[in-house]
Amino acid sequence: LEYKRFYRIKQCNELYNMRISYKKLWFLLLERDISKATLRTDLKLATGTMAKLNKSEEVALSVLMRICQYLRCDIGDICSVILEEKENILNY
Repeated sequence: LEYKRFYRIKQCNELYNMRISYKKLWFLLLERDISKATLRTDLKLATGTMAKLNKSEEVALSVLMRICQYLRCDIGDICSVILEEKENILNY
């Protein structure tokens, strides 16, 4: 079973599904020649937290802030929100 959590926002009678993406984090690690294992051990991240990052699931904001501090970057440099599949709705 694939776990996905969507947040729905209503805008102009259209429904948007939102999810988090950590692609920017993985590219940043590649650019800086830092492995995922090194990131996990240096920050003492739980294996479950790393699994959530790998599956683009939600993690605590404090974890994202620790990663930003470690990489000396902004939160927008490691994650982004993806809007998916909009549906036309009449009443919400």
